[in-house]
This record gives sequence, structure tokens and C-alpha cells, in this order.
Amino acid sequence: AEGAFLQQVIFGFTGLRFTDQGLKAEYPPLLPPTWQSLELRGIKSRGKTYDIRVTSANKLVMRQIPQ
Repeated sequence: AEGAFLQQVIFGFTGLRFTDQGLKAEYPPLLPPTWQSLELRGIKSRGKTYDIRVTSANKLVMRQIPQ
């Protein structure tokens, strides 16, 4: 159950998907109406690390962290 909740947060709210090219925005992000923002730090995909933020305006900001 915990894994499903985590997947809902990472993939559902952000709209991100794992693709052959790595982590990509495939769908528009969408937060619950009462949330101010969502921030995920240190998400790893294909040897790269990202900080991800979804704003209250449902804008996705994805920043690659230098290795």
C-alpha cells in the first residue's frame, strides 16, 4: 500500500513518467486544491538525480543535480 501511495505522489501529481530517455513530463502536473506545492528531492533516474517541484499554479519545475 505504501508503494502505491508513493507512486501516486511521484507520477500522478507530477505527471512524470519513466521513458527510454529517462524521467520525462508526459502529463500536466496537478496538485490537490488545498496543497500549496509539492517538492521531491533526490529522485534518481538513469544515473541522473533531480529535484522536482510542482507549484500551486500546477507548474512543474525539474532541476538536474550535478553529479
